[in-house]
Amino acid sequence: MRRRISVTALLIGAAVMISACGGGSSTGSSNNSPIKVASIYPFTGPEAQYGLYDDWGWQLAEQQFGSTVNGHPIQRLKFDDKCVASDAVNAVRQVIGSGAIVVDGPACSGNITATQLTLEAAKLPVVTLAFTPYITQHGDHYLWQISPNDALLNGAMAQYMAEQSVKSVGIAYDSLGYGQEQAQTITAALQFQGITPKISLSYQDGAADFSGEISRFITAGVDSVYVGGYDGDVGHFEQQAKQLGLNVKFFTPDTGGTSDFLQAAGDAAIGSSFSTPFISSRPQFAAFVSKWQSMFGKPPTDVAIEAYLSAATIIKALQAAGSNPTAESVNNALKGISVKIAPFGTVAFTDTGAQKCPSLLIGTWTNAQAPTLVKDLTVTC
Repeated sequence: MRRRISVTALLIGAAVMISACGGGSSTGSSNNSPIKVASIYPFTGPEAQYGLYDDWGWQLAEQQFGSTVNGHPIQRLKFDDKCVASDAVNAVRQVIGSGAIVVDGPACSGNITATQLTLEAAKLPVVTLAFTPYITQHGDHYLWQISPNDALLNGAMAQYMAEQSVKSVGIAYDSLGYGQEQAQTITAALQFQGITPKISLSYQDGAADFSGEISRFITAGVDSVYVGGYDGDVGHFEQQAKQLGLNVKFFTPDTGGTSDFLQAAGDAAIGSSFSTPFISSRPQFAAFVSKWQSMFGKPPTDVAIEAYLSAATIIKALQAAGSNPTAESVNNALKGISVKIAPFGTVAFTDTGAQKCPSLLIGTWTNAQAPTLVKDLTVTC
């Protein structure tokens, strides 16, 4: 099993950069100068689809809510972190001093944990769609998590797995921070339900061959497998598992509910279940999904929706931050924000920066076209 890199060590290591890089911009935008927003996403590499979703999310959000704020054009600065922690550290080093007054991202869990203290020390407000539960546990007053965290989503998944009478569970997870968090949170949630995983093992992110891991699950005699990783890897894992005769129930995080997962898994996706804040086939999302499809040529994933919500929330916060917004005034606007963004309900944050009313859904692929909602465990406010 791959040894988990200490989140605390990553945070402390990243924080030392602040002495060399200086603080974030607290100076407001004057006259008609642009308001700079830093987007830190993987725009290249295996998870480059998330950078594309961020581009699309901003395009639609600016179309709907405006691309200028109080006469200032929004200037989006893009920083490619490749979903790699060291690249995220370098990206943040560039962001500080760039004049950006708010940060969109990082989106990858390992990358936000590696840079959180540095961004906090710079007093830059951060809106992130990363699903890690740990980032709202440090007393950071500048971080706002737009997504429901993995502990909540996997708590819902473990409850559903218990209802499906799973007994002997295997866990596979990628070697990145995201996969490691999936393994930790689903294990804890299953144990809360009285289920102890029989075997847990990691695989390399972006791997082409999962036969070794699959063989170990077959030997262990598991009746179900939870695969925690990014979309394409999870899809290829399930496809190869079916080919090699591992005929068990499959469960995944939100990455197992996307078109990228389906493209990789093919018919092997049928019967696979996932936890997510968004399922595109729900009737109330039909108009939004249709608009997204017509603009970008494919239906939105939950990550695409979270990227859109991040962009919309930042625009709304900028509009509420005064005629010449600063990092501090934007952060104060985010702290008190409560804005309805149809059809997704109200965006608001707790004192720790978490979403107040997270959407927790369980979906299942009943065919190879669209997933079906099977359980709604959304937190009622």
